[in-house]
Amino acid sequence: MDMEVLKKDALQCSQNILKIFQTYVPCLPDSFKMTGELYWLIDQQKTALKWWTKSIRIGKKLGAKPDLSRTYFEVGKSLLSPESKYKQLNGITAEQYLDKAKIMFEEMDLEWDLNELKKISMIN
Repeated sequence: MDMEVLKKDALQCSQNILKIFQTYVPCLPDSFKMTGELYWLIDQQKTALKWWTKSIRIGKKLGAKPDLSRTYFEVGKSLLSPESKYKQLNGITAEQYLDKAKIMFEEMDLEWDLNELKKISMIN
């Protein structure tokens, strides 16, 4: 299957998911985070950053700590990657996002997430 067709299908699926979850607010931070991941994967980094900003904003507003911490992790990991065109989001560096994620993972005792963070730390 052609890569452009796959991108188009993935984006359409993402739009459908967002329409569904607009009515179920607790899912929004994670939905926005995953939409950001999709855009990052198809090399639309600026759009990904916009979605992650939305995820962070709604995550803070709802007090959705697990989703917020995972968004911080995803942003930090992505900004730190060699193919990243950006070094900051909203004036915060990749390392600062990873530090925020680590603190929150420890507070919530999220062992799996902490292990994923350690893997990133070992690579860089």
